[in-house]
Amino acid sequence: MKRLTFVCFLCLFTQVIFAQEEDNSTSSIATDRPTQTTSPYIITPKLFQIETGFYQQQTNLSGANFANSVDAKFQNIVYNSLLLRYGISDKLELRLNQEIGRTRELIDGIITDQSDAGFGPTTIGVKYQFIEEEGLRPAVALNGHVGGQFLSNGGGTTGDLRVNFQNNISDKFNVSYNVGIILVEGANNVGLWTLNLGFSVSPKLTVFLEGYGFSDSFSSQQSMDFGLLYLVSPNFQIDFFGGFGMSEFAPDSLFGFGVSTNIAKRR
Repeated sequence: MKRLTFVCFLCLFTQVIFAQEEDNSTSSIATDRPTQTTSPYIITPKLFQIETGFYQQQTNLSGANFANSVDAKFQNIVYNSLLLRYGISDKLELRLNQEIGRTRELIDGIITDQSDAGFGPTTIGVKYQFIEEEGLRPAVALNGHVGGQFLSNGGGTTGDLRVNFQNNISDKFNVSYNVGIILVEGANNVGLWTLNLGFSVSPKLTVFLEGYGFSDSFSSQQSMDFGLLYLVSPNFQIDFFGGFGMSEFAPDSLFGFGVSTNIAKRR
């Protein structure tokens, strides 16, 4: 656990240093976090971008397998949700996803069961924008990843494929939305949808409200989240978000925060 904590701290510290060193870069940051919705836009060619953060989902178990008088909770804690992006061309970028986290159960505020902190499946993939926005026609991109047990604690092959859309209604307001599927070896395929409303309060501050859902042949999870993104500098952004479940099988609450930065190639 100490080693994982050190790695997480080192990653965050390195990002801040890079952001300060590259503050004079002309590359302004645009991220895919913290929303569930992925933008159809590609980062600048030869630009390396780091997007990372913490989040926690909580499900209340009281009344399910426990008496109503017992305060029972299940938590999914992700200490570092990491996305690395590299621009190949104006239409294509490479992507790598990795998470470090654990799950635990609490009864009346006391931890009764807890998994070891470990890596989730590593996935690599691409995003390809094949339609540009024009009038009522949205910008459209195809986004896919595949992964396995490399640097992970168990689990089989996994993959996802989604189509990303965005309409910029004005200079301040945009609507973005995704549809897709998640594939997991030995499990049911999961369909997904997202709808995100973004509003720029100022050149540095953006707020969002989002609905999203995941469904398979046995259950459906529908949720909503909201949050803000603040541009500290042209290539360094922080974000904060929270949310709640809107269906029986969705987590009851969600909160998190993160940082993002990009590193332009020095001339």
